Amino acid sequence: MLTIAIPTYNRPAELKSCLEALAPQLCPDIPVLILDNASDIPAKTVLAETLASYPNLNIRIERNAYNIGGNANILRCIEFTDTEWIWLLGDDDVPRSGALEMALAQIEANPGAICINFNSAFGPPHQDLRTRGRFDFLNRCSGLGNVIFISANLYRACSMRRNLYLGHRYAYAMAPHFAMLLSSMEDFDEVVFLNDELVDAGVCDGANHWSSISQALSWPTLLELTVTPQERRLLAKKLQVPSIASIVIQLLGTGLKDNEFETARFFYRQVTARYATYASPARRALILGGRLMLAFPRVSVPIVNFLLGKAKGASISKRLRRPLDDPHG
Repeated sequence: MLTIAIPTYNRPAELKSCLEALAPQLCPDIPVLILDNASDIPAKTVLAETLASYPNLNIRIERNAYNIGGNANILRCIEFTDTEWIWLLGDDDVPRSGALEMALAQIEANPGAICINFNSAFGPPHQDLRTRGRFDFLNRCSGLGNVIFISANLYRACSMRRNLYLGHRYAYAMAPHFAMLLSSMEDFDEVVFLNDELVDAGVCDGANHWSSISQALSWPTLLELTVTPQERRLLAKKLQVPSIASIVIQLLGTGLKDNEFETARFFYRQVTARYATYASPARRALILGGRLMLAFPRVSVPIVNFLLGKAKGASISKRLRRPLDDPHG
């Protein structure tokens, strides 16, 4: 019925904590698949002691020969799963007590669902809700952050695997599983939103978090999915993209570090070309303001540093990230 698939890369302590919280809830009928994305310390080594403590469980570890990227590793989890349902569990997320029992009960109670979504810290809280079809889903969901967060969702993998090729096409979007879900959703398919939580979500520090530029470049490519014009407008509205201010601050910091701003201006043009789609007049004004700030950094950097210092005691130099740094495997 359900496979729990854990994509992992270079988080040995977090992976161990995740499995130690999950193992007491398991039985041999529930397979666990761990996809090790060529971590420096192999997952088999990290988990040897834990696995020895639960010899009767159905836990399988596959190790990639090379780091294929975090999104591709998620897609391998879906590809290697042969059960009807999959729970993609992040290696730094800790299953709550009773999470598996709750997940199985909801699968049993919702035979018409293609996705069962639980609350988490990555989206606005929602109450119990049931949508039918893609338009109803996009229209009534409170936001997509929680739907994109893998550990908060149970997916009907047998319905999504036929669109695995689309997952690879949209791997750059940083949400290939969501691209597959949206593309697989038929008019009769239900998405069930529940107020309960399955996991305590891991907290990423600055070194283990996507840059705002990566997010701003990638997430809007989901608008290229084959959907109706009305659905595309709803999708654009619900995508939680980084703010223009955070993008400008990061690019100013990159320009200072590299001692040139042409690269920063290039990335800003790429980002704002995506953001201009369905942009309100207010957002268009912000885009223009950001363009001027990057055109005249000698003026804008002192002003931004002053405002950051007043608000958070920070400065641009403390928020440096290269535009396309990828901390994940």
